[in-house]
Amino acid sequence: MTDGARAADPLVDRFLRTLAAERAASRHTLEAYRSDLDQCRALLAADGIWPGWERLEPHALRRYIMRLDKTGIGRRSIGRKLSALRSFYRFLLRERIVEGSPMGGLGSGRAPRGLPLFLTVEEAGRLLDAPGQLLRQRALEPAPRVPPELRHAITCRDRAILEVLYSAGLRIGELVGLDLNDVDLRRGAARVLGKRARERLCHLGSFAVAALREYLEVRHVLLALGHGGDDCARALFLGRSGTRLTARSVQRSFKDWLAAAGLSPCYTPHSLRHSFATHLLDRGADLRVVQEMLGHRSLGTTQIYTHVTAERLRRVYDRAHPHAR
Repeated sequence: MTDGARAADPLVDRFLRTLAAERAASRHTLEAYRSDLDQCRALLAADGIWPGWERLEPHALRRYIMRLDKTGIGRRSIGRKLSALRSFYRFLLRERIVEGSPMGGLGSGRAPRGLPLFLTVEEAGRLLDAPGQLLRQRALEPAPRVPPELRHAITCRDRAILEVLYSAGLRIGELVGLDLNDVDLRRGAARVLGKRARERLCHLGSFAVAALREYLEVRHVLLALGHGGDDCARALFLGRSGTRLTARSVQRSFKDWLAAAGLSPCYTPHSLRHSFATHLLDRGADLRVVQEMLGHRSLGTTQIYTHVTAERLRRVYDRAHPHAR
């Protein structure tokens, strides 16, 4: 990335402040928008064709899309990046910073919506056991790099993270945004701030409650690694620096958990949210109840999980019924 690409971008900053004020966009959403816009600017600057947002031409954006495609990222990711650009240019048009958008003629960029990737109940169980498996593996190392007390605290935290993700069907940004006073272990509930600052009450099962109790007993080990501060004291989940755990850190650890559980690396933390919804519907939960638990504004968003369960039933039928095929 060039020095120019690293420089502060007043227009992007202004756009993100507007998103935060008008749409109550979460920190995770704002970081994703900034990352996508910075990447566009950096790639075009690296090719020597960066004229500034006000003078960007459609041919330059087509070049950007070609660069993205060569990196091997999926159509869904490219669609998300184009969506960020489209929102940005709507803002620039509204503020009369530009007279037209270079996005015209590029298409929606949206990938066809597929069925969400979820784990089976057995796979979910293996994943939830992964932090303990990693602890046992690392204990056999000849010269452990992490002191036993810290290793135990991290394992307890990781178990709690996975149990809460699966038990409550949280988005990763919702998980890392939890504060201590958001969780009521006696009632088995968590107050969650979802997209656009919509608050909802999520249920925590007995396994999640037990994992959280165990983690809270050793949380002070992680807190002692930091430099204090109100956010450190408030945050439920802490990282190795004693500060609030980040979504990126959870995503990195998730790859290790998948490997320890012997599961495909194509799963993500969001796969546990998909698994939460699918497993509930498989066992007869009402669709509108699942919608409320997930924090979806539209029932149509939740209905994709009925397609998942219907598809599974079809496969079982085709495999088991004598006259199915």
